[in-house]
Parts: sequence; structure tokens; C-alpha cells
Amino acid sequence: MTTSTRASSRPAVIELASACRAPLVPHAEAVLAGQPAPHPSEAAARAVGTSSVAEASVLASGARLVLGKRASAHFTVAVGELVERDPAGLEHQTDVAHQADLEHHGLEHRGLEHHGLEHHDLEHHGDVEARGARLDLAVNVAVPSPPPFVAQAIERALPQLAVYPDQGPTTRRAAHHLQLEPDRLLLTNGAAQAFSLLAHARRWTEALIVQPQFTEPEAALRAADVPVQHHVLSAEDRFSLRPDLVPTAPDLVVVGHPVNPTSVLFDRSDVLALRRPGRVLVVDEAFIDASSDPSQSLLQDRSLFDPEVAEREGEVVVVRSLTKTYGLAGLRAGLVVSTPALVERLERLQGHWSVNALALSAVDAVLTDEGDAFAQQTARRLHRNALHIAAALSDAGLQVVPPNAPFVLARHDQARLLRVRLRDKGIAVRRGDTFPGLGPQWLRFAARDPEVVEELTATLRPILDELGR
Repeated sequence: MTTSTRASSRPAVIELASACRAPLVPHAEAVLAGQPAPHPSEAAARAVGTSSVAEASVLASGARLVLGKRASAHFTVAVGELVERDPAGLEHQTDVAHQADLEHHGLEHRGLEHHGLEHHDLEHHGDVEARGARLDLAVNVAVPSPPPFVAQAIERALPQLAVYPDQGPTTRRAAHHLQLEPDRLLLTNGAAQAFSLLAHARRWTEALIVQPQFTEPEAALRAADVPVQHHVLSAEDRFSLRPDLVPTAPDLVVVGHPVNPTSVLFDRSDVLALRRPGRVLVVDEAFIDASSDPSQSLLQDRSLFDPEVAEREGEVVVVRSLTKTYGLAGLRAGLVVSTPALVERLERLQGHWSVNALALSAVDAVLTDEGDAFAQQTARRLHRNALHIAAALSDAGLQVVPPNAPFVLARHDQARLLRVRLRDKGIAVRRGDTFPGLGPQWLRFAARDPEVVEELTATLRPILDELGR
């Protein structure tokens, strides 16, 4: 949803954007004034300098106007359709104008956050940036297609598509492989579904997210009307987790381990120090099997999911994705591990047949000794790639966070322009400013193989030279 910067701070506009679950994108008045609105209003032009804020906002977003302005008691609304939207170029244009307008009015980004206007598109993910790109360094899926043993398992399952899936047998086999009791594990339609289920599992008083962090948990919590606060880790402290500084009041805490997008892997003792009686600690381990030290996984200690331990020290929920390492992003497969009572609650919320027959066949294939061997081999390759790309980016003049996951976070004062120029050359990288706790100076790079990194750096260096580093 787009509007003018002035209107974007009005409570009614913020409430409408929240009700529509739409990101609120403000446009500078100077940008709107230059748009050829088809239904101008002299009164609006005199009042705000723009002949039609609604129509101009649609046009400023690069959209085609499909419904001219309509007035109600509180709003004037116009509707547009984005056609072949360039996520990098459009975001660059509107954000530069927005920042200029904030400076003109003496406002700061953080001040807007206190009024409920958060300039983070929680629904934005790397796949948007990768569409149409020649080289994809925006998406963290490790392989371009599933390995043969997984693809063959999926193919064998095709005749089962006429039968409703039963995830019970796969759940029991998965639990046995992970050395868990079956009632402590729930298979999900990707990790994203797990976060949605958790958002509705209880009437949370307040959730806290350790930021920066994958945005789906917060998006799910806000959609469930759960109050959310942030505990932002400091870049100057290399995004280290200091448990004693994390607020104690929230009854739900979400933390990444390792963290997407920072590529930081905490010590498991620091993560467990966030437990409190009466609190549920959700640990996102989507990338733990491709991290520099998978032994830091909380699944190494099965006692964490014992009901008596959970009552005494606080419940722990581990969320795993099975899509990244095995090339299954389009199939959707994940799992949740917690206490039997919480797993049962999530299962009741999940609904029937959430995990389809092909996904179940993939889970059966990857949660095996063969799957573990593939994951370990892939993790070693990805870690070498991450170190290689980190060194290359550092040599090129970017500030790099030491990587412990299959992606690298890097900082540059002109990162926004770097990303746009790389996109012009067909190379997609992940913008950082949609992650709360980061800003437009940050970019995330997937840990691709050396030949891809060589092409990236060969393209990047002339751009940096042009920008004066």
C-alpha cells in the first residue's frame, strides 16, 4: 500500500495497512507532485502540493492505474497493477525519495517505528530478487535440484497421489532417525508453516524476536495480532548474543541459530540461557545442518523436550527446514520438535493433509544415513564457498561478517546502488534492509561455488571503482 510520507504517519492509514497485511510504502511529496494524475484536484494540489495523492502514489510505484480515485469518509483510494516490476530499481527510487523527504521534515526512521510505521517489508524474500536473474546469489537453497536419491524417492511416490497422505508413518521414521519420541515431532509444510502454527498456539502476552532474523516469524505473529518487540543485536559487536541483555518479560522468544541473515552461529549455551519458566523459546535451526558446527544444534539434548524439564526451565521449540540443503524449496518440508503437549496443540491447528505425499517421500529420503552423508558433504562445500566469497568481498572493499552459515552478510555505504548495478548485469543479491535491525548498507550473498564468485567479483570491481569504492 502506497501513500505520501505525510499521510503514512496517520493512525487511520497505519491501521488500514495493518488490516490489509500490506507493507506501507511512503512516497515523498516532491515525487508525487511530478506524477501525471489523470483526475487532478485543485483542492488537493493547494493542500498538499499533489493533484491526486492516491493516483500519484500508484504511478510512483511503477504500477498501471486500473481504478481511478474513489473517495470515502476517511480515504481517497486508487488501485494499480504492477507490471514487470523491477524489485531493485523500484525500491531504490522510492527509498531514496522517502529518505530525502524524512530529512526535509526532520524525521528519523526509528522515530517512525515508535509510531507503528515500520519500514521493513516482512513479506519480501530473496526469491523475488532472483526472478529473471542470470546468477542467483539471493536465495540460500544449496543445490539447483534435489540429489538423485531424493528425486528418485519423489518419483516413486507419484502413483500415491490419488491417495490422501498419512504423515504418521513418516513421522515415526523421522523421530527414530533423530532419536526422538514420535509425540515430540511434527512434520510441517516447510518451516514457514511452523511459525504460523506457533503464532496461534497460545494467547501470547508479548513476543520478542532477536533481530536481525528471518522475517516469517514476525510476519506470522503480527498476522495473529500478537504484540511484538525487538531485541536488536549490534553490528559493532559482530551480532553477538548477550543473554543477560535480553528482556525477561516476553512469554515467547524467537531466535535464529545460525542466524539468517547475519550468518552468526551462537554457542548453544547462550541460546539456552534465554529460557524462563512460563516462556516458550523458539529456535530457528533452518540452516544448522549447513553451518560450520552442526553439533551446536539443540536437538543434541533430547531432555530439553521432556515435560518436567520444560515446566521447570521453560519450553523449547526447534524448527527445522528440510528444503535448503536438499533443493526442495518448491516442495515444502520442515519439522517442529518440542514437548508432547505443544506438539499436539500444533498438530490440532495444522489441519489435515498439510504435508503432501511427495514431501513425505522426500522426508523419508533425507532423514536417513544417506541423507546425513549428503548434508555433511554439502555443508563442507558450502562452508568453503562462504569463506571464499567472504574473502573476495573483503578484498573488494566490503565489510564482511565472518560466516558460519551458507551465506555471507556484507556492508557497504553504497550497497543499494551496488545491488541495483549488479541486477542490471543479471546478478541477484539479497537486500538487507527488509530485515529489522539492518539497514540499506547491508547485502546478503549466498555461498555459491568459486566460478560464480569469480564472475561476481569481476562484475563488482568496476562498479565499485565507478562509485569511488
